[in-house]
This record gives sequence, C-alpha cells and structure tokens, in this order.
Amino acid sequence: MGVVIGALAPLSSGLVARAVDVGHLAVEIRAGDHTGTRVQVRGDIPLPASALRGVLRDLASFPRWFPAIGRWTVMMQDDVGAVVHGVQEFPWPLRDRDYVVRYVWRETAAGVFTLEARSVTSASVPRPPGIIRLDDVHSMWTVTDRGSSESHVTYTYEGSIGGQVPEWVQRVGWQARAGDVLRNLLREARDRLGDPVQ
Repeated sequence: MGVVIGALAPLSSGLVARAVDVGHLAVEIRAGDHTGTRVQVRGDIPLPASALRGVLRDLASFPRWFPAIGRWTVMMQDDVGAVVHGVQEFPWPLRDRDYVVRYVWRETAAGVFTLEARSVTSASVPRPPGIIRLDDVHSMWTVTDRGSSESHVTYTYEGSIGGQVPEWVQRVGWQARAGDVLRNLLREARDRLGDPVQ
C-alpha cells in the first residue's frame, strides 16, 4: 500500500516554481513569501493517527527516516517539545549549514496533532566556524485522524538555504526528495507496528 495524495489546495502566496508527481505523491514547491522556498506535501496515509504521532514525537529518530538530515542532536526535551541542533552536510565547495529549532507538539480534542518547528537563538549552540547558520527555518506537520485506519497528513517547510546558493537550487533539491517525506513516515510507522511496507 502506498501514500495517496489528493489534489493540493493553493498555497496562500508565492509563485509556483515546480509541481511534480512522484509515484502516488503530488508535491508543490514554491518560492517563499519573502525569500527561500516553501514546500507542501499532503496525503492520506493508511494508518491510524496514533501510529504517526508516535513517530513524529520521537525526534531523536528523525535521522533514520527523514530525507537529508546529517548530524542531529536533541539538546533538550520536555512535555511539549524539544530543542534540536541539526547540521546539513553539503558537497564541496559548498559550506555545511546548521540550525537550532524548537519543536512544539499540540493535540486538539478533535484529533488533530501538530508538530511545529521554528528557528531559535541558542547560546548553548555556538555557530561552528565554516558553517552557515540558518536562522529562518519553519516547518509544520499536521496529522488529522480519519478513523481507525487512515490519517490525513500535511507537511509544510519554509526556509532559505543561506549563503550564495540560488534559491532555485534548493527547490531542485526538494523536488528530488519531497515525495520521500510521506513515504518514509509511512515506512517508519509500519516498521514500528511490525508491518513493514513491501
């Protein structure tokens, strides 16, 4: 079973840079509101929301399934979220990027779970020499329960790659891996349930 993506609603602003189909996924990649890139992936995943919430709340396991995460350290975790330091490794001659984000999860009585990440300033994570710090990272997961065997999932990312790299390069990079965001979430959740994707 795969991930089935319905028609994407228009995003609120930005120019469409590329719309692509990747297997069963429809992915929309746009220029951001001010700078950078905005990516949105939506779909219906054939698993209960509880299985997906478990994967998303386990922030330490993100490098195992989320595309293109390099080094990743959960600096602090509490009852509502965590602070994470990540390093994205780039091929030479590009410089690596790092970021510090605060993740916050929320759940409503209606069964909607969100996991939001925003850049934060952290004195405990100094800027490493030779690495570009990304200060404008914002992402949001939304998982809506649609019964005992299906969930609607939206992942939205906004941010800039920083440095002298044109933003179209970031959009091309997302084009290559955006479909894996939901595919890998499905695979990780099924592996945890003891029902791996064939």
